[in-house]
Amino acid sequence: MRALIISGGSPPSYNLLKKYSKGYYIIAADSGCNILFKYNIKPDLIMGDLDSIEKEILDEYLKRNVELTKFPKHKDYSDTELSAFEAARRGAEEITILGATGGRIDHLLANLNILYLLNEKGISGRIADDNNEIFLIKSPAEIKGFDGDYFSIFSMGEDVKEITLENCKYPLNKYHLFPRDSLILSNEFNGDALKIKFTGGPLIFIKSRD
Repeated sequence: MRALIISGGSPPSYNLLKKYSKGYYIIAADSGCNILFKYNIKPDLIMGDLDSIEKEILDEYLKRNVELTKFPKHKDYSDTELSAFEAARRGAEEITILGATGGRIDHLLANLNILYLLNEKGISGRIADDNNEIFLIKSPAEIKGFDGDYFSIFSMGEDVKEITLENCKYPLNKYHLFPRDSLILSNEFNGDALKIKFTGGPLIFIKSRD
């Protein structure tokens, strides 16, 4: 199962929503409902403390028999993290989160942590907006990107050894990437699939376009 979570950060565009909504189990994390309702997309599940959902929208979705899980306002996890946990519990093998960037930086950092937690469960996680796609890499991979688009790579908190990058503007050969090292910032795809090899990890990978 593939799950899509709509969170309460900067709203994704209609085109981005349509890209990920077809064939996905859709969870609205609190105010994510407002975004979905604007584009006439029905979620499968609403989760949150309901402090940011417009009442008329919530009432309308409940009339359409959308499942609701309500949490108390004072809780230990964010609505987005609880939604990701629930998607994992229901068997999601791939989880994409939209509306997870922009706005408060503390929420963005917390959302990045969700990717790491999903990775530990063997679940593929992704955060996307209209300019960026963020995911973890835990083994050598080939990644496609448009010619001239940017990519950046960071350590998730531990040394990553022998990083080798091929088919990109700035190749790299067996580089030792330390935490907080920003050497692999704003490299560029060259039209071919980027080849990345490394030992250790995982790595956080960010595809970006202006």
